[in-house]
Amino acid sequence: MTAGRQLLSSVCVFPMRRSGRARVSSTAAMASTARVVRRVASGLACAVVLAGCAASNSQYYSLQTVSDSRPKAVNSIADALNVQSVSIPAQVDRPQLVLAGRTDGAVSVMNDSLWVAPLADEIRLAVASRLGQQLGVPDVNGTGAPANLPLWGVKLDVQRFEAMYGKYVQVQTSWRLSRRPETKGDGLPVVCRANVQVPAVGGVDATVRAYQQALVQVADVIAAQVAAGRLGDNAGMTHPKIDLGSGLTWQGCSGAAD
Repeated sequence: MTAGRQLLSSVCVFPMRRSGRARVSSTAAMASTARVVRRVASGLACAVVLAGCAASNSQYYSLQTVSDSRPKAVNSIADALNVQSVSIPAQVDRPQLVLAGRTDGAVSVMNDSLWVAPLADEIRLAVASRLGQQLGVPDVNGTGAPANLPLWGVKLDVQRFEAMYGKYVQVQTSWRLSRRPETKGDGLPVVCRANVQVPAVGGVDATVRAYQQALVQVADVIAAQVAAGRLGDNAGMTHPKIDLGSGLTWQGCSGAAD
């Protein structure tokens, strides 16, 4: 009988010992998993902090200039502008400012210096804003102008938009100027071209200011063309009567087929 009790006892106790070891093993696994989760969470937290630090160091820029003068007062709108979407080189079609390197073909992408909007939109808005100031008319791009409202169409194609850090910026662009409704003998549409180089001595801020000045010069030439067209001065549209400035090289106009 004693031997039987010992045998029964050993049989009954054996599974309990296995269960105890299983509990220990399960607890250890849970602890190991918790450590992994804590490490992953810590890594994610560091990544978020680093991303926040990087974002806080970024500087955003716009090509639109701030005007101190009040807009011209007008009683009625005799015509309007339609500054269309702008084509730009693929190399600069990115959020970051791109600077030309010291050697041919080398560029630097400024990851902490960003355009506040897509570069093509920034150029379009800068030119449209300057034209509106000079001519006293609105840009109706995308708003659906009345069919009977004379409309000056401007289509910009930027071939070069580059900056040599600490030296200059260069903007080479062509544009198509048209008018709706078309009038026989009005000399339109025309395609014109100009190159602007503006000194940019200093850092990124100076580079952006130089870009702004270059676009102002382009817009002022187009404004002079529109002003001549309003007077029926065809020659004034192909040879703008304006001080082109020291940095702008006029490269002429030619007739454009629709």
